[in-house]
Amino acid sequence: MIIDMFLVIILSQSLNTNFQATHPTFAGSTSLIMLSVGIQYMWRMSHTSAPNQKRLAKRLGILILVTSCLGFITIIPFAGYQIRFELYFISWVIAAIGPIFMKKTLENFPTKFEHLTERYSLFTLLLFGESVIAVATSIHVHELHWASLFFFILIVLLFSFYILTYDLGLNRKLENTAGIGLITVHYMIFIGLAFIAAPTELYIGNELSSSCYLTITFVGLVCFFVGIIGMLFYYHKGNFNVRLTVIKATIFALLWSLVSCFVVINVLIEMIWTVVLLTVWLFLWWKNVLGSSTYE
Repeated sequence: MIIDMFLVIILSQSLNTNFQATHPTFAGSTSLIMLSVGIQYMWRMSHTSAPNQKRLAKRLGILILVTSCLGFITIIPFAGYQIRFELYFISWVIAAIGPIFMKKTLENFPTKFEHLTERYSLFTLLLFGESVIAVATSIHVHELHWASLFFFILIVLLFSFYILTYDLGLNRKLENTAGIGLITVHYMIFIGLAFIAAPTELYIGNELSSSCYLTITFVGLVCFFVGIIGMLFYYHKGNFNVRLTVIKATIFALLWSLVSCFVVINVLIEMIWTVVLLTVWLFLWWKNVLGSSTYE
């Protein structure tokens, strides 16, 4: 674990805008971390007599070691950077979704679901905090850009969606679940928040066009709400109607897109429209989740 901590320090210093230049350090650090974790799983497999533990440790160990090997291969300049980066990206996608196909094996080791939800909710709150910091960096003492204000309101609305879902809609008392669904849908939430926070600072700094900014923001909103709805789909409590929620989300997305076609050149109107639409949907979301919740 001490070695892994040191590798994480190196990893954190390998991030800049020129990712190609730091790819050997970045890919090397992540591959060494995965190698370390994979060895720990294989060590566990060789030191247990329980068949279920052996099977799970072996499958997870092989998955992580394969990811590690692919990461090391991408450091070798056997092809152009684009091809090596795509291979590196695919290896991590395999590592992320691989446990989904181990459902039967993982069911033998149910997680402490309430603790798992708490850990992921705290990590999500950290990302919301980073989004607020992105707002702060775009605000100047003598000049307040209107985008900063609406972006802050947008983050508050998304935060409200997440907290309502976590507090009222999520059944945190579940047993006999590995929690893989919760982990997977949070990937979408994390991607969505990143896609919403990053372009705002670039747009305010005149580094991003209006159409590109709105497109990335829309993709981020879609990812975020796919993750939120997916979380309720797997772990809702009460009589939550997932199908009706998906229909409502589709209608709101179509409304957003329809208006965006006419006001794409005016980001201010677009942001006002987005905030108003999300405010209405937040109220309906609260009524829907609250009405489906059951209390002891």
